[in-house]
Amino acid sequence: MDDFQAHPLWAQSVCQGKQALKKEHRALVLESKQHKVVQSLDFDACLKNLHLEHKRWDYMVEIHASKTLAFEVHAYDPKGLLDKKNGTLAILQSEFAQSPPKVDAWHVAVLGALPRQDLLARFRAETQIHIQRQLDLSKV
Repeated sequence: MDDFQAHPLWAQSVCQGKQALKKEHRALVLESKQHKVVQSLDFDACLKNLHLEHKRWDYMVEIHASKTLAFEVHAYDPKGLLDKKNGTLAILQSEFAQSPPKVDAWHVAVLGALPRQDLLARFRAETQIHIQRQLDLSKV
């Protein structure tokens, strides 16, 4: 999260632990003694009136070993999720032209119905987006 903390757009919005996540979304991130959210950022809220041409992911969370995960709470919508990932990458490229922050993994906590496991596996293989009911940090 160092890159976000050094950028004026996000510097004041990086929070300790899961504090940047909306209250109703915090329970969707499962922590343990060894696997905790170190810092979080409400990525979408920081861009409320900026980059309106791009859909974007809800949150960035930093976990152990300084890994940054993109975390989204959303219905299963393959095209919409891919559009959000691509929009987020475009925003990062635009804001950090020289060296955009690395997102180590993309995770979605799905609200509503999930497709068959074979469709989820194919979607993950094609997009590198992990779909689950909750983000279990011990499995990241």
